[in-house]
Amino acid sequence: MSLIWWLAGLGLATAAGILDSLWFSTAALAFALALIFADRKAFRFYSIMILSVVALRVAFFAILLLFRLSDLSGLLPALGVGLKTAAMIAALGMSSTRANPKRFLRYAPTLILELTTAVGIAINLFPSMVTALQRARKARALRGRSRGISALRSIVIPVLEDAMDDAMQMAASMDARGFGERGIKKTRWR
Repeated sequence: MSLIWWLAGLGLATAAGILDSLWFSTAALAFALALIFADRKAFRFYSIMILSVVALRVAFFAILLLFRLSDLSGLLPALGVGLKTAAMIAALGMSSTRANPKRFLRYAPTLILELTTAVGIAINLFPSMVTALQRARKARALRGRSRGISALRSIVIPVLEDAMDDAMQMAASMDARGFGERGIKKTRWR
């Protein structure tokens, strides 16, 4: 079942990326967000990410308009590209929310096992990075520190530190289970 969700998400993301239809991008985005909605935490995260992508795309267009590098007729294409990107993010978010990424690794061919393992680990560690980010922001707010660019360093460093700790724990766990030893000859030192 996990493979089906990943194939559906990748297919929806590919279709949203290839087709230049504002209606299809909007429908794909709505469909993926409806399936993500079951997990409230993931829905909130993906909604914020999607709104940020669309807002950034339109903001870049507004900056171009301000400097007279574009005319107002480019607003709809800018919105279309933002929605297309948002639909692709939501489609992949749908897959990662509905299916366990670790189960997807079972179906990966051995030639791309290392690549799929790296992607699986990154997807697996991403929620812990989001939790670490929320924890760092909450700690910063409790200390009464300022917001904005000055707060970036005191938030990013603890998040990266937590991510590195999680990655090292996962690497040690994988090593203890003998992951990646297939096909490697061990030599004895005398």
